[in-house]
Amino acid sequence: MAELDTQPEPTSVSSPPPAAPAPPPDDDPLAHLAKMSTTAGVGSQDYVAVNLAAIVAALLGLASILALLNDVWLVIPAAGVVCAIVAWRQIRNSNGTQTGNGVALIGLVLSLLIGGGVLASKAAHAWTQRRDEQAIAAAMHDLGADLAAGRYHEAYQRFSERFKQRVPEAAFTETWETTLGRGFALGRVKTLNWNGRALFEDDAGTGRRFAWAGMIPEFEKPMDPPPRWDARFSRGSDGRWVVEDLQQVFPQKPAARKK
Repeated sequence: MAELDTQPEPTSVSSPPPAAPAPPPDDDPLAHLAKMSTTAGVGSQDYVAVNLAAIVAALLGLASILALLNDVWLVIPAAGVVCAIVAWRQIRNSNGTQTGNGVALIGLVLSLLIGGGVLASKAAHAWTQRRDEQAIAAAMHDLGADLAAGRYHEAYQRFSERFKQRVPEAAFTETWETTLGRGFALGRVKTLNWNGRALFEDDAGTGRRFAWAGMIPEFEKPMDPPPRWDARFSRGSDGRWVVEDLQQVFPQKPAARKK
């Protein structure tokens, strides 16, 4: 019987993989990373900043509400419009690296609405006041023409109902014909001129408008210096200006003291 081979068969052992070659000593691993483009944001919205002028324009647009308090603050909406225009130019020339057109638009709209509204209101008020001044000057001229022609009844109709309740028409006529004309030896009134100044006031309770205006009379005989009368006018519901009071000519009697 053949002798059995008791020697164990050799097992195969896998050899380890060869190690990667070491990089050269002068090879920097960070050099293999992708470098950031100097035109970040071109073609994408990454790294795009909101334009600073656009933000300032929006803030100025919100602050324009201060212009409602005082005319001096109209500089705020004006600055808001300028900043919005500057922002749009900067964004357009940024090659896509800046945004904020919508923010600048908000600032522009607010500045124009508030600032423009204030300016429009001021312009309308100035136009209304100028129109009323011209109407008062015309009322003075017409009153002077009636007095010069001796049309005292027509002149009396140019005064308000409140004045008529205080001064009867007979006393009105006597004042112009006797007290002023013959008493001072000045003759009749030739004309009544406006001195170019008027102070307006509105009664919020009744909605009526009043005005104080300087009236300079010219008599048949010149008087140096010419007198000046402070006339108070009122505008009726029909829009016609009438004399409300004329204290230098028709002074109010002091109230009687109670005993």
